[in-house]
Amino acid sequence: MTVPFTTQSLQDALTAKLALNFGTEPGEATDQEMLKACALVLRDVMALRGVQTAKETKKEQKKQVHYLSLEFLMGRSLMKNAYNLGVLPELKEALGNLGFKSGDLFELEPDAGLGNGGLGRLAACFLDSLATLNLPGDGVGLRYHFGLFHQSFEDGVQNEKPDPWLTAHSWAEKTDITYPVELAGKEYTARLYKLAVTGYEGRTNTLNLFDLDTIDESIVHDGIAFDKTAIDKNLTLFLYPDDSDRPRPPLPREGSGSTSSMSDRRFPAAASASRASSYRPRLMRLLDSSLPMRNSALI
Repeated sequence: MTVPFTTQSLQDALTAKLALNFGTEPGEATDQEMLKACALVLRDVMALRGVQTAKETKKEQKKQVHYLSLEFLMGRSLMKNAYNLGVLPELKEALGNLGFKSGDLFELEPDAGLGNGGLGRLAACFLDSLATLNLPGDGVGLRYHFGLFHQSFEDGVQNEKPDPWLTAHSWAEKTDITYPVELAGKEYTARLYKLAVTGYEGRTNTLNLFDLDTIDESIVHDGIAFDKTAIDKNLTLFLYPDDSDRPRPPLPREGSGSTSSMSDRRFPAAASASRASSYRPRLMRLLDSSLPMRNSALI
């Protein structure tokens, strides 16, 4: 991929975004406004590349992978996207010329509260690798509002507070696409958000995130407690909601045969965990053009 910007053209693009979106100019803009302007400029480039790569995939009838995961630990996007697009040095220089410190801006961006831990990072690495290798592969997950939570200690006691990371200029763009989803016998409307995933000198794929328009962040109180019966208001509030109020089954007594029962079908979580090492070969099989498989597959 060719470098889409020079230092001067980046300065011009950032100045234009500040004027059009925030009614200000570089000399008067805050760090937050400049951070959002950077995101908007790069997002435009990634959107154009996404259209181009989707067109190529359709024209060449390439096989596609859709990676479903409850979490994607994507990390911060601005610096990574600038690097993958090949414009990080130019962006740093442009920001410096406009009176901003790039390092301070990069630190201002909140981590995307979409994942936590090893499997979430594994899913994100798959998406990055697919895009870098110019392979058509998208992710499918949920758009969590508060991610995990902020943790602090007061008087030796752990306290949890919401971690609000979503903003009006989030990397995940809202679409007009909705789907009916049935949960517990009731139908809800899920809205699609698209987060562009650009590989290093590669293509731009998409992380498709679903959310409900009816989610109500105001129901969170006393740390991270909320009404767990109102699915339409709480479904995507937290990546890992507090379950301390959930009834716990009694622990099995010693010698009850609990170890041998791990292979029983009553423990699907254990069975799923045992398949974690098979993700990579399954992914490679799906992308192997020599295999007689359909053009689209889920893993």
